[in-house]
Amino acid sequence: MNSFNLGAAIFAVFDGHGGGECSKYLKNNFMYHVMNQQKSSWYKAVKNGIAEAEEKYCKQARRAGDDSGACLITCVLFEDNYVVAGVGDCRCIAGIGWNKRNKKVISLSTDHTAKVESARIRRAGGKVLRGRLDGILEPSRTIGDLDVKDKKNTGLIATPEMRKGKIEQDKLYVFVLASDGLWDVFKNSEVINFIHKAIENKKSGNPCKQTAESKNVADGLVAEAARRGSRDDITVVVCIVWLP
Repeated sequence: MNSFNLGAAIFAVFDGHGGGECSKYLKNNFMYHVMNQQKSSWYKAVKNGIAEAEEKYCKQARRAGDDSGACLITCVLFEDNYVVAGVGDCRCIAGIGWNKRNKKVISLSTDHTAKVESARIRRAGGKVLRGRLDGILEPSRTIGDLDVKDKKNTGLIATPEMRKGKIEQDKLYVFVLASDGLWDVFKNSEVINFIHKAIENKKSGNPCKQTAESKNVADGLVAEAARRGSRDDITVVVCIVWLP
């Protein structure tokens, strides 16, 4: 059965730099680009949608003389499946299970930074100076950033890293998508522990759907990251999934 006929939930975070035009464009058009590619699977739709967003935005930005850029992380949930795609240093993690015996935290993306991808950048003819691609950008994959991409052979790309998986029944899943401002001051496990504590029923010790729905745990994480001294933009999306 074609999953496109069954609906899905799409979550995304866009972290702009060098101006706000690129992140604003993605906010207004990313969904359109993904849906425009809905031909066979969500995996291909997201991958091709990101390529379309890069192409369309760069064409528009070149006409306008706009050199802004953005990193993105997106997660699509459909039936009992998930697809995650990342471009840049935003991150997606998942906390699976509840108690200490069966709980695990997994990373569903890689932070694409110039330091992490220095070998790939140099193979492409680019350079890493002071931990930055071409001495300018910390992220090594972005949408936009024509001031770097138009130089050619810098190693800056918009190719997403893709992950997919199954959501098991009778397990709690907590998906967290966030910009690097959160991850600068939080470990992955700390984020999941923070959310679990926020949604716990204090009497039973179990996760409480009503508590989770009544609290904005994303806002709580943003506030705590700021309290811990994060100096970067902090954007957080939390998706809590129960499959009976």
